[in-house]
Amino acid sequence: MHALNAFYGRPKITATIFEEYQKEYDAFMRAKFNTDISVANYDYVNSDQNTIISYVLKYKDRWYTRYYAIGVTKPDLSEHEFIFVFNESHIWAMRCVSGTWYRVDSLSGVSPKPLSAAQSARVGVIVPVDLGRELLIVLGQLRQLTTMLQGGECVEAMRTHLIQLHKESNILGDLEVPLSIAMEILEIGLSSGRPRPRVAALVKKYNDFLREFTQGRYLDIDLINRNVPDIICTFLRMARKL
Repeated sequence: MHALNAFYGRPKITATIFEEYQKEYDAFMRAKFNTDISVANYDYVNSDQNTIISYVLKYKDRWYTRYYAIGVTKPDLSEHEFIFVFNESHIWAMRCVSGTWYRVDSLSGVSPKPLSAAQSARVGVIVPVDLGRELLIVLGQLRQLTTMLQGGECVEAMRTHLIQLHKESNILGDLEVPLSIAMEILEIGLSSGRPRPRVAALVKKYNDFLREFTQGRYLDIDLINRNVPDIICTFLRMARKL
């Protein structure tokens, strides 16, 4: 809660509001990812890269977030002005003001801190990024991956590719991350309330697939091939104007 308010620069989220967000988030995770993990007692992250921080920023304020786990190499973060940093028990913020980075912490207050502290393998990082820009990035990735497929109609070429990935025990391969990000960004866009029936239908198809997929059916190539090629190719057709 305190880290989110540091992002907004004011006490926008009260304890009561944050408690409601936690309940919403728990319900969201149960419905979408078949998980019973609760964040009711944690101001922190979930291991599948969906976090209470990202949930609030995405679905309440239409930002997207990039997540870098503890122990992984972080990219150059200097292009950003605000990041969330966490360890196994606490989360805080870092903000850049006139070229100087500051740690904003509910426990220790505000103090200058070099950005290199966030690059450490001992901490994880959540980075707020522009929603539209992120969609264009993953759209480019999916276009590049599908262009590399040799010949054939989009859906059939995709099915052939997924069968090969299945034989290599690679499940969805390089398609998994950009596909999930693209569908989540479309879903966030729907939260604005503007009627978009084609987008809503595509997001529903993906979420229905995801619920079955995460019920231990990760190696079910029939389930994958009934859904993933059509979802990706429909998305690419819809995105031609972007």
